Amino acid sequence: MKRSLFVITLFLVLAAAASIPCRARAMQLGVGPAVWYAGWNPVSEDFTAGSSITNWALFKASITQVRKHYSMNPAFLYGPSLILSWDRWSLSAIFVTGRYRVQAGSIYYAPATSVISPSDSSQDIYKYDLDTTIGYRLTEILKLFTGVKYQRYTLKKRGMMEAGSLMIEKVDAVLDSAGVGFGVAVTYQVHGNFYLLWNVSALAMVSFVSYDSQYSIPDLSIFWPYKRTARVPGFGGNSTLSLAYYIEPASTTVSLGVRYQYIRYFPRAGWGIEGLFNNKQDQFYGIMVSAIYTFNL
Repeated sequence: MKRSLFVITLFLVLAAAASIPCRARAMQLGVGPAVWYAGWNPVSEDFTAGSSITNWALFKASITQVRKHYSMNPAFLYGPSLILSWDRWSLSAIFVTGRYRVQAGSIYYAPATSVISPSDSSQDIYKYDLDTTIGYRLTEILKLFTGVKYQRYTLKKRGMMEAGSLMIEKVDAVLDSAGVGFGVAVTYQVHGNFYLLWNVSALAMVSFVSYDSQYSIPDLSIFWPYKRTARVPGFGGNSTLSLAYYIEPASTTVSLGVRYQYIRYFPRAGWGIEGLFNNKQDQFYGIMVSAIYTFNL
């Protein structure tokens, strides 16, 4: 997945470069690594904190969640960034990926039977994030841009719940999101080779969810699968504020700043996967570091 997205991104940038007329090719190409140390408030927190089966309508009507535990530490997302610029135009792409680990659990109470049921689970969530833009510089300070965003989450959850008998849960879920955005970028020269960079954009996205789970109660020899897919629209935005320094002898720009990403999913009715996204939000926030080496083509 990581290699495929990087190859596609590189191909698009190089193809764009090849399509530019020769007389317009006073071009520069910048390449380098980007690292984002990001915290995450996921849309799936309420859903994955306990046993997924407790989100079914039958169980919701008969039990109450009395305590929830959900622990997810920030993670390093890393990958390549590319920027191709000529005249007043630019093409850019940044791809980062990383893994989040979750420990979660809940305690449920069934009033009708006075049964207390604890649940516990561990989860690995891999995030892939690709932003591509085309921009036009209006002035030395201000640039407008539009582009395409793609992100993907893969979740593996393994858990158990004690409800008279031990129930084992296995969940594999994938969320693919794609959308378009537009925004503005500001470059302000603070002093010498120091620059203040800020960009903000609005996003409209559609997410496709694939959910595949298996539940079993070994003591009772019970096993049943549950699969479902859904399409969920959403909107949001991205913003990055950073301080950059251009190292002239090395033709390299290093930057340090903060990045924030927000996605809110539109209200959707339903007791299945759609209902779990009902007016919920995803938030990423953290420190962004990059180093871009630039050369003439």
